[in-house]
Amino acid sequence: MNIYNSCNLFHQSIIIQLGEIIYSSLKLNERTDEDILQLINKNNPNMESMFDDLKYNFEKMYQEKDREILKIQQESHNNYIKGFEEGKRVYNMIVEEKQKLIEKQERDIEMLKPKEHLNTNQKGDEFEDMITTELIQKTDRFAYVEDTSNIKGSGDRICVFNDFKIMVECKHKNTITKQDIEQFKDHYISDIQVDKYQIAIMLAYSQNNIIEKGSWRIERYLDNNVVGYLTISKDYKREQVEQIIITFIEQVIDYYGSLKTKNDMIDEHELMYTMLNDIHRDIIHIEKYELKQIENIQTRYKEKQKLFQNYIDQCELKNIPIPIELQSSTISTDIFMNKLMDKILSINLDYMPKLKWKQWLIDKLELDDFYKNLLNKKGITRDYIINKNN
Repeated sequence: MNIYNSCNLFHQSIIIQLGEIIYSSLKLNERTDEDILQLINKNNPNMESMFDDLKYNFEKMYQEKDREILKIQQESHNNYIKGFEEGKRVYNMIVEEKQKLIEKQERDIEMLKPKEHLNTNQKGDEFEDMITTELIQKTDRFAYVEDTSNIKGSGDRICVFNDFKIMVECKHKNTITKQDIEQFKDHYISDIQVDKYQIAIMLAYSQNNIIEKGSWRIERYLDNNVVGYLTISKDYKREQVEQIIITFIEQVIDYYGSLKTKNDMIDEHELMYTMLNDIHRDIIHIEKYELKQIENIQTRYKEKQKLFQNYIDQCELKNIPIPIELQSSTISTDIFMNKLMDKILSINLDYMPKLKWKQWLIDKLELDDFYKNLLNKKGITRDYIINKNN
């Protein structure tokens, strides 16, 4: 106990803990006092071996604890690195968002602050740059924009859609004069006549109203063409300006579509009306003139048919041969066919053979060349004659 008493409190606690470990490892709680005294006797040969085992177990336990400590230290380091990287990412994200916000505010400031331009063309160019394919595709994803600002009299932009085109004229000036409107009108009148485009739009920026047109005007031109006038205040931000332009163009397109549909319906109605009138006039003409002619022709036809029949009967009574050429017409063929059938039905057909039956009829009826030729015509069959007889 001299060592224990000479140590400080920390070392004393270590001695106690080690003592507990040894006591537990040796299972001294299961031994008698004599066994314990014998075990700690210096002359006991097993004492050294037992202490070696205790030393080994203690070192093993120490190493295991050391590994646990290293693992905890490594995890702490990894968590620190991970937290540092996450913090760095969040920081960079915040910086990026702030930078975007700053850039947006700078654009807004640049857009809204008064500017000194060398001329009105420089103002117009800045406004024209808003009319892009990306902007127009918000109304139709297949549309695109052609820059025609360098082509004289063609407008600043041509917006190309599937089945129509829109000319856009941009004005960035304090006042839109009547001369500006007349110039714009001259452009679209000549261009629409040659079908360069179907819709013309004037966009005026930093201007409250266009003379005689107001701030928002959509008009019909000719049959189904459209002209639009839009004024955009300089107090709006760029995003607001773009949205106003898109909304206006969408309304112009809707109006153009309604005119085209209505015009197509009018064309169809006019066509049907014309056809009905034409047919009605034809019916009146037929009733008034042609039907009477048909009645007269039918009367004459029946008279001639009756007269023809009488002459045929007289020829047969007088044994005058009938020319074969008379079989060429439909009416004469019908008459002669009826006469032939009358001859055939006048005899008993029960004995008519199935083979060479035509020759049997010729011999039986003593047919002349005219009726022989008629009997041999295509379409006269034995079944046809039998059915007639029945």
